Amino acid sequence: MIVWLASYPKSGNTWLRAFLSAYFMTKDGKFNIENLDLIESYPKADFFNNEIIEKGDVYKYWESSQKSIFDKKEIRFLKTHNALISRKESNFTYPKYTLGVIYIIRDPRNVITSSKNHNQFETYDEAYEYLKNENAVTFNEVNKNFAKYEYITSWRTHYQSWMMSKAYRRLSIKYEDMETSPHKTFRDVVVFINAVCKFNNRVDEVKLKNSIETTTFDKLKKFEEEGSFKENVFLENKKIKPKFFLYSSIQTVINIRITPIWKPLQNSIVHISISESLINKVSGVRSNAPIKAIKIPFVFSDFTFIYANEE
Repeated sequence: MIVWLASYPKSGNTWLRAFLSAYFMTKDGKFNIENLDLIESYPKADFFNNEIIEKGDVYKYWESSQKSIFDKKEIRFLKTHNALISRKESNFTYPKYTLGVIYIIRDPRNVITSSKNHNQFETYDEAYEYLKNENAVTFNEVNKNFAKYEYITSWRTHYQSWMMSKAYRRLSIKYEDMETSPHKTFRDVVVFINAVCKFNNRVDEVKLKNSIETTTFDKLKKFEEEGSFKENVFLENKKIKPKFFLYSSIQTVINIRITPIWKPLQNSIVHISISESLINKVSGVRSNAPIKAIKIPFVFSDFTFIYANEE
């Protein structure tokens, strides 16, 4: 069975993985960089028996690969940036293979800043346009194998796809709370996982403290600077390794006049919305700055949303 760690790219998924590997995969809760690989990214070739997958065809293997995990009667934490969509009648995942979902939300203005660095966009506007792209995908081709192929979609569609579904037990957390309220936020994560996985319901406060202290933003940034962070790789056709841990949200200032928290979403994200003071601090714009509204249909190209009554 799977516990999904889902997020739009550059929203704190690696940070959450680091914490989980420290708390659940060590005896004392102290982070070991080697354990980060125990929480794998999905999809990738290992899940498909290294079968050669044509570009864009990975959706054909979603269910069979997840059924294989289910048949092994294992509990797997899997990181994904895939939107919760279906493609040509193939759903990204199914309740029968899923124990629960932890969905990480980050203020999209900070996602723009992080994305600009990571994807080496020339301007913030270019990064902003990427967040609006309904057809956004990421992939890594190895020996003509496109197993690592994710349907990202836009920030708005990604958010709605995971947050509107009632088919899964879900915990939503904010990147900003991981920074400002780490004890409460990560304790909630442990409680949720204990519940969905039917682990010991007691939270080990010593392990929790160690896990939080050894996976702070600054500690993970230091691992990256020392070269021990394996996910820090060269961009294709560029002699540069973009930083995963460049700025925290508190350090981020976005010098743009638009606010890409789109108006159609505002009411639906009130319960997990970023605090007004933090928005002002990290964005450099007032919270009532002009909001660019984007009309997104619920059905687009050959993607559809997965709703609670669908398996």
